[in-house]
Amino acid sequence: MNKTKIAFGIVLVALAIAVVTTPAMAREDDCVFQWNAADGTELHEITVAPGDEVTVYLNLDAPINKTSTFQAAVVYDPDVVEFVDVTENESVTNWYMWDYKPLCGGPYPATGDRVYNWFKTWDIMGVGPDVLRCGDITFKARNPGMTTIYLGKWPDDITVKDNRTLVGDMAGDPKNWTTETLTFTCTGEVPPETFSKPLVAGWNLISLPLTNDTDMTVANIIDTSLSGNYSELHKYDTTTHSFVSLSSSDTMENGVGYFIHMTADDTWTYSGSAYTSMSVSLSEGLNMVGWLNC
Repeated sequence: MNKTKIAFGIVLVALAIAVVTTPAMAREDDCVFQWNAADGTELHEITVAPGDEVTVYLNLDAPINKTSTFQAAVVYDPDVVEFVDVTENESVTNWYMWDYKPLCGGPYPATGDRVYNWFKTWDIMGVGPDVLRCGDITFKARNPGMTTIYLGKWPDDITVKDNRTLVGDMAGDPKNWTTETLTFTCTGEVPPETFSKPLVAGWNLISLPLTNDTDMTVANIIDTSLSGNYSELHKYDTTTHSFVSLSSSDTMENGVGYFIHMTADDTWTYSGSAYTSMSVSLSEGLNMVGWLNC
């Protein structure tokens, strides 16, 4: 049977600092969002190492007749876990999901930075009553810690229409829902990342998206990969209002911009942990500022 995809339900995935909420007392006809493992069993805890990815199934136990759409706000601590992707699985249910667009944004609201991941769901004929496969969501462990992953509603100060978790029937009426929570634990130490950037012959303007906890000297950050293919490295001194040449023993800093003169095309690489927040003092006049690992 040919089914027409219609953009009706919008799922807003909001990365936020996890705040555990207690759902209201469930009623017999309430829909229940559940987290499930690949074998179909209910999933309440995940423990993985930094850098590991895990895919879980967000299911909806919908006792109502003909569920037509849903949307969800998945809330968690982005310092601990990253939302990687969400996909549909039409072999399990008839949900249609498309136009997944991860967008970087924040602060929204002003209490914290957020990243928004959007996907739409709709079934023109209605589904159920049944346990519906809403989507297969892949999470990635970022930093050691623990967060609760749950579905929540927007705070009271957010008035955008329907920017919250909901379930709708064929008549377009919202239905009551409750949610089960998922505890996500990231253990161990964060493995170093490797940054790689092609540089061309002549002047290039660079900054440092990674922090090397043991060695931030020019010798380690620059010379290791570019030795012999660059002739000058400068930073700007806001006190003297002039450029200062750096040697191999000098220390480089995150949040600072550098000019490097390449004598030949080459690829700059170095390792460290992501530099994700900054506080840089600016002086009157010109300043040369680097940026974050986004």
